[in-house]
Amino acid sequence: MFDLVALGLALVAVFIVVSRWHNILLAMIAGIVIINLAAPSPLSNFIAVSGTVLRSFATWELVAIVILITILSAVLEKTGLMAMIVDSLQLLFRSTHILLAVLSCFLGTLAFPGGAVMSAPLVKQLGSRLNMDPGSMAGANIYFRHTVYFFYPLSTVVIVAGELSGIGILPIIKFNIIPIAFSTVIAVLFMCKRWPHPAAATATAVTAENPCQNGLLQGLKGFLYGGSPFFVALTLGIVFKISFVLALVLAVLEAIAAGAYLQKNFDLPRYLSYAFKGANWRLGLTVFIILLFGAFVRKSEGLVYLTDYISASNIPLIVLTLVVPVLIGFTVGHATAAATIIYPLFVTLVPPGAESVIYLSLVYSIMLYGYILSPLHLCLLVSNEYFGASFWESYRLLAPLLTIFLVAAIVQALLLL
Repeated sequence: MFDLVALGLALVAVFIVVSRWHNILLAMIAGIVIINLAAPSPLSNFIAVSGTVLRSFATWELVAIVILITILSAVLEKTGLMAMIVDSLQLLFRSTHILLAVLSCFLGTLAFPGGAVMSAPLVKQLGSRLNMDPGSMAGANIYFRHTVYFFYPLSTVVIVAGELSGIGILPIIKFNIIPIAFSTVIAVLFMCKRWPHPAAATATAVTAENPCQNGLLQGLKGFLYGGSPFFVALTLGIVFKISFVLALVLAVLEAIAAGAYLQKNFDLPRYLSYAFKGANWRLGLTVFIILLFGAFVRKSEGLVYLTDYISASNIPLIVLTLVVPVLIGFTVGHATAAATIIYPLFVTLVPPGAESVIYLSLVYSIMLYGYILSPLHLCLLVSNEYFGASFWESYRLLAPLLTIFLVAAIVQALLLL
């Protein structure tokens, strides 16, 4: 029981520290201390968990990936390639609001570690043109890039959920497609109302050197040229299965070459200085501490106590369905890990029959709601750090949009039951 209380106190501490002082590093350290003190042998537990994280290749790979993405973003911005991407795409989409949603959603389909950091610079470019505040840009970045979790058949979490639930991925996708489409339309309409295009804005801000000034074809050419470093990284990392670290290093070099050609300036030291000055080491350290905190959470006996208590309770199924998935998703802060905890539990709780598909699909919706809003959610933490926003600032846009989705999913489930 003490472990569960410590876990709850750790989550509260994270919220308070991040919201009041905007210091994610301090928040994670405070959470680690609180959880570790509840362990039977705090020193041994700290050494064991920390050692596991430090020895993990995946830990250092993710830290390196995040830092390299910040370097790539800095080079793209300094060389004008980032502005070219946005200007080119605005020739294709016209609406900045739709473009922001489509870009974030597209990058969410890519199994690319640190993806929130990759979409963040594009969201910042577009959001700045709409005069959005940092918290709203962070919230939009998280919302739109995670919409694909509800319907994308190649998403890891939907595959795991489909397998563990025994109903497959198709019923889960079919159940979620209407609620997420509804909330996304509301999201775009709200953004159009709240942050309209500036009256003096033009369709693009191209220059004579920018090859995206003559309509849709030129816009496509400009997008392919400006976005070529992204394509290099994604093609090498996803298609050819090359290490994302190496893929991003090559993407940075390609960005320097493309930027030098665009600016007709081949001063190599200048472009290398862009890369070195653009490295966000603090963000890399933040990612490491977040991973360390997540390891302590998963090691905590509080989660075991919570799931055992739920299994032994006589709480009505509908109440369990509405409460437990959001609680586990919020506490764990990792979608796939939450699914591996929740579905073995609910498969035994939900009676067989036609209604079981509805219940198990709704479980997925509610779990993702808790996960996306979780203070342990890596994408949310990294996005807030990038934009300099607190939880509450990003929640102002993110939480209402997700709640619209959740209400739509619950109403749909009640109509189908």
